[in-house]
Amino acid sequence: MIELSRRGLLAVAIAAASTPLSAWAQARRITIGANPPGTDYFTVGGGLAKLFGDKLGVSAIVQPYAGSSVYLPLIENGEVVAGLSSSLDSGGAYLGKQGRSPMPGLRALMRLWPLIYGYIARGDSGLKTIADLKGKRVMTEIKANVALTEANAAILATAGLSFADVTRVSVGGLPQGIQALQDGTLDAAASAVGIAAVREASAAVPGGLRWLDISGSDATTTFLEKRLPGTFIYPISPTPLDAAVVQHTNLMGFDIFLVVSETLKPDLAKAMLGAVWDGWDQLAQDYPPLRRGKREEIGKASNTVPYHAAAIEFFREKKIWTDTNDAREKGFKRA
Repeated sequence: MIELSRRGLLAVAIAAASTPLSAWAQARRITIGANPPGTDYFTVGGGLAKLFGDKLGVSAIVQPYAGSSVYLPLIENGEVVAGLSSSLDSGGAYLGKQGRSPMPGLRALMRLWPLIYGYIARGDSGLKTIADLKGKRVMTEIKANVALTEANAAILATAGLSFADVTRVSVGGLPQGIQALQDGTLDAAASAVGIAAVREASAAVPGGLRWLDISGSDATTTFLEKRLPGTFIYPISPTPLDAAVVQHTNLMGFDIFLVVSETLKPDLAKAMLGAVWDGWDQLAQDYPPLRRGKREEIGKASNTVPYHAAAIEFFREKKIWTDTNDAREKGFKRA
């Protein structure tokens, strides 16, 4: 009886090893960390959870947190399988910036979409470019997101400005800045393109709102990448979806990634990548932020933490891994 039981257990183990997902993946839930409900992170995270649940046959959920700074440590230690994070925040966590302990175990699994970010002002203010902000009341520090405070400094630097050249205003979060702009207690607020708060404020303010152009000799991706790795110039044109884009305007872009731990099992990592690769068109149709991304760019070399080893292998198989990717990987300081 004992011998038969051992053979039975061995057969089960062999069968599990021969399936697409390991027994580890089958037995565990895929938890995706995201920002609170109502955010793009939470919405897209829910879409990924549904995709993984449907295609991989595992239990998958999106778990909201106050912010990615809360769940990035949980990802590194394996308590949370994956999470959405910007290149700014994950890169800062990896290196131990913003007063955090370094998290060298973080890995990028895939790039999802670019977030477009910049300064916005009232349309009747006369402000048109970043250079026009000298001496103005400008939103600088964001208490809830130190990484965006660094982005604000980088944007001002493209016009040769620093926080010392403006009247600094600290806010709790992006919505507070937009409200202060609407109330007239702030001349320029930093925000992301496409969020509801900007659309609502633009409709409520006489003359609407206007995105400020990043222009001048240092208004280049090369300058931004050197100043704040992972950032780049993102040009936008007028669109009915954002009345504040009144002309062709250069803003800052940085990418949103699905981040995991380096200890994530390779078979599960590749299964997650395969599900997104095969399901990209439907995902982009169902979740608007992904429409700014492309399936062929899920391995884009804008990562500020190393890519997971299984991701590199997957991208090579799909022939989207480039010499630029190789050079970027070599630049990371690994534990």
